[in-house]
Amino acid sequence: MVARRLGMADPPASEDASDALAVAICHLDARRAKARLARATQGRSG
Repeated sequence: MVARRLGMADPPASEDASDALAVAICHLDARRAKARLARATQGRSG
């Protein structure tokens, strides 16, 4: 999955590298989701 998400021809050489990239992808996705949520709820009181 990591190779596919990053457009790599081959998967990372080691499992540790693959795990590190997966963590980075998850972190980036979470930040993007949080930013989208903030924009969507901007100006709403709750």
